[in-house]
Amino acid sequence: MLPRPRRLRLSLALVALLVAGVTGVAICVAVNDRITVRDVERSIDEELPRGSTEEEIVSFLDQEGAEYDRRLFPAGEFSVLEDRGIPAHAMVISAIIRDTCLSLIGKCHITIYFILSEDGTLDQYLVKEVHG
Repeated sequence: MLPRPRRLRLSLALVALLVAGVTGVAICVAVNDRITVRDVERSIDEELPRGSTEEEIVSFLDQEGAEYDRRLFPAGEFSVLEDRGIPAHAMVISAIIRDTCLSLIGKCHITIYFILSEDGTLDQYLVKEVHG
């Protein structure tokens, strides 16, 4: 059995960790209520039908306050797209919406990948939450 002062310190440390964990989850949930992956997916579904042009995608990103690069990138540069079977030669517009969540492990961001068809219009998209 541990000496009494040591048990007390251990108990206090456990309580502190529990409070910090609950607080971290609460902060993440409170901040994350601003915007979620599902919110972004819903907005894309409503505002950018398949076949939308690059200009329409850029306009959507401006409206959402996302950061993006006007350059197109091959899908092969993004392992997350490769893992989903997107052809490496498909062109992609990538964007990020920063600070959508705050937790004990850091800030969260939402990354959006717009995969374009051969004619340069929207074919599909992927929305991912990224921590760190």
